[in-house]
Amino acid sequence: MDQTIIAENPTEIGGDTATSMVRSTYQGACAVIEASGSGRVIAVLPSGAEANRVARYAITPAGGYGSVLVEETDQAVTHPNLESWV
Repeated sequence: MDQTIIAENPTEIGGDTATSMVRSTYQGACAVIEASGSGRVIAVLPSGAEANRVARYAITPAGGYGSVLVEETDQAVTHPNLESWV
């Protein structure tokens, strides 16, 4: 499993990170998950690229979720893209 930090906030606004745990060869749905320990799924997107977009937004003050993880999933897609999630 690959682990890549896809976005990081400055410490002045919390220092939250968005980390992808998705294999580079994976093609499929991805979940954006709160990394706070709750493991709550924020959204399921049809691709890693769209999940990364949501993850980048989720860690911002406007997103309000703190650190998040992007993981491969077989769960049903909840949003087709960032715009529909926002």
